[in-house]
Amino acid sequence: FAGHFGSMLSAVLRSIVDVDLVSVDQITYSEFIMSLVSPSCTYTFSSRPLDAACLVDFNPTLTFSLIDRMFGGHGKILETERELTGIERSVMGRLVDRMYRELEKSWEHIVKVGIEQISFETNPQFIQIVPPGETVVVISFQVKLFQSTGLLTICYPYVSLEPIITKLSAQNWIDATKRKNVD
Repeated sequence: FAGHFGSMLSAVLRSIVDVDLVSVDQITYSEFIMSLVSPSCTYTFSSRPLDAACLVDFNPTLTFSLIDRMFGGHGKILETERELTGIERSVMGRLVDRMYRELEKSWEHIVKVGIEQISFETNPQFIQIVPPGETVVVISFQVKLFQSTGLLTICYPYVSLEPIITKLSAQNWIDATKRKNVD
């Protein structure tokens, strides 16, 4: 996903963008929500056949750098913390739609998912995709654009991953690669 998303961002922003995996963590949903800043740029989405709502959060530093670059700037960091304007939301919405397509591509070797946006929220405290004590898998990516760096975080409820957890093992990836090479 990081490679595909980085390439897509580079094309959209007409500049070199590095996207690197920072961490994959298993924590409670309440811990995850507490780690997000407010105001935020957070989207919830469904990913059929995974059976739960998932979440993607763009750190404000990243959000405003992307928006500045898409409007012809140099990706500068905005010092004030504020919510997105209607136009900024629209621009980010288009970028997020493209990100969903890249996320679908990255999943297709494991299970074919269809991603659809559910909602957009600026206050993470209002987002309730699972009960606070539920376990979630949080994948964090560092996005580097010019001088700015920001985090993109994707959150999957563990219950949605349970049916396919065996397909996520390293051995399964090795076996799939061997089968592909033989074909």
